[in-house]
Amino acid sequence: IKRLLENLGAEVQHRKSEEGIFVTDEGHWILDAKFESIDNPYQLSSLLNEKAGVVEHGLFLDVVDVLIIGKRKGTEIIYAS
Repeated sequence: IKRLLENLGAEVQHRKSEEGIFVTDEGHWILDAKFESIDNPYQLSSLLNEKAGVVEHGLFLDVVDVLIIGKRKGTEIIYAS
């Protein structure tokens, strides 16, 4: 999955904890994937949903009307159009 995301243009890292690689309560690793931009989020969501080994992803499509992003220098609020 890490290679797939990298081939799609993401910078991918395992989420870290004080002990090393973060492991969820269910024993899963979390990959943080940073994309410069995602041209077709619905296509990416479908691709990830079809892959064995992907439990969930953070593309919350058609779920929210407002996105609140915490940043070092404040908060960014994006409203659905």
